[in-house]
Amino acid sequence: MSKKSILILAIIIPCVVFFIAKPLNTHESIQNATTSQLDANKEMLEVVKTPEETTKDKIIRLSTENGFNVNTALRIAECESQFGKYRNNWQGSSAYGLYQFMPKTWDNYCDGDINNDEDQIKCFIELYEEHKSWWKCKA
Repeated sequence: MSKKSILILAIIIPCVVFFIAKPLNTHESIQNATTSQLDANKEMLEVVKTPEETTKDKIIRLSTENGFNVNTALRIAECESQFGKYRNNWQGSSAYGLYQFMPKTWDNYCDGDINNDEDQIKCFIELYEEHKSWWKCKA
């Protein structure tokens, strides 16, 4: 072998070894990077999730949207059921839910589901001014 051939091989062999040892930027490595980025973004989105709206938040939102006194709505929900903690009336009546509606009253005056807090809030807001005496708790 000539000196020229040995020199060429000395240059070529390390280059070949370098490319074999280090993979080229293939589609697979690009996809892995993209997948990693998506996973990182997903984790960030999970951290940023808004918390679920609490019962108090719903009362405040719906009262405000309907021009109803927020303090009245909060005070009566707290007194009647402790914001839904006691949905069944503990004094033996058949009143039920956040604002302790009687099933017959609910059926005659309210829309939606007696078990649904938003429906209870909406019906309470609609009926309270005309029927304050229906609630044992007063504002």
